[in-house]
Amino acid sequence: MARNYRSGAIVEADLVTADVTAITDAVGGLKGSGSKTFTDVTTNTAGLAASGGGGYVRQDSTGTIAKETGGNLASIAAADAKIANATEYVVSAAYKVTVTDSSATVATLTSAAIPSGMVRLALLPHDGAGVVNYNLAGAASASTAEVLPGGIILPITATLAGTTQLYAASGSEVVDILYMIPRA
Repeated sequence: MARNYRSGAIVEADLVTADVTAITDAVGGLKGSGSKTFTDVTTNTAGLAASGGGGYVRQDSTGTIAKETGGNLASIAAADAKIANATEYVVSAAYKVTVTDSSATVATLTSAAIPSGMVRLALLPHDGAGVVNYNLAGAASASTAEVLPGGIILPITATLAGTTQLYAASGSEVVDILYMIPRA
């Protein structure tokens, strides 16, 4: 019998060889009958290492464990990467503005400085809004590019955002302007 006096508690253990063998057999029994050695484990996993780098380990419906380099797990990983990329940016500032028939820069419309580290500019017209036009490098008019009804996110620098202008032929359209910066 061994005693352990850690943290003021007494833990007693009375293991005999028969108990250790029973535990080993029980653990080994998870994969089959009898004890498993490190050699058995190495043999069972050698196929995974031999199939090359990369890929994903999976277990199929028959219980076979194997490595795959495509398939469902690769699709899930690709979807995860898209989600991670979608959250690379955060909103630094958001403004609700009214765009008129007089072309104006986004900085003028928001009455705020554009963040120096800005990498995305989101233009989001409100529901029911009419046509809103934009121009990245000069005056916007009815003949310049239109902001899509669902909005648009432009990869842009702060300098270019400073020259981006908006225009609404109707004379009054509500748009949300979001300045986005890289996630810290």
